[in-house]
Amino acid sequence: LRKGRVQYFNKHIMQFNQAHNYEPALTISNKQFHYPSAFIHDQLALLSQKIKENRQDIDALLLRGYFYAYCHEYTKAIHDFESILQQDPEHLLARFNLAGTRMKMYEYIESVETKNIRGLNDKENTKRMVDYSQVIKDFERCMDADATFVFALFDMANIKAKIPKSLVISAFSALCKISKKRKN
Repeated sequence: LRKGRVQYFNKHIMQFNQAHNYEPALTISNKQFHYPSAFIHDQLALLSQKIKENRQDIDALLLRGYFYAYCHEYTKAIHDFESILQQDPEHLLARFNLAGTRMKMYEYIESVETKNIRGLNDKENTKRMVDYSQVIKDFERCMDADATFVFALFDMANIKAKIPKSLVISAFSALCKISKKRKN
């Protein structure tokens, strides 16, 4: 751990950080970081220039996707993560960030209530229901790539806790099948 800062250990994060001499340093945390807007703007401009020069720059796409997700520009972030996965379908950090970004986007969509007009003066609020199946599939693919990548398992469990019970039973059954395949 650098400079006494606590972070969650993961070999994929450590390998990325060592390969880049901790410039930039990635971490996975449940803490929300607050970056100055000028820093974000500068990083997005720098990374966009790198990508313009080389559209295959996986590291620049990964970091720019992270910053887009941080700024709640979910579709741009998803595009960057999907671009990485087109080049390297097994890129664990891109897959994990793609799932996490979709999860945040769906949570935002779900949090917005709509007002449907039933009659002239009869209004009813409706809660949006979002299909998290693609997010769960991405987290499962993370677990398939590395069963020790517990961050994906934790986030997948949080999503499954939100799903109505009938869907949870089928999702749990699918998870059990995956677990059995890993044991064999």
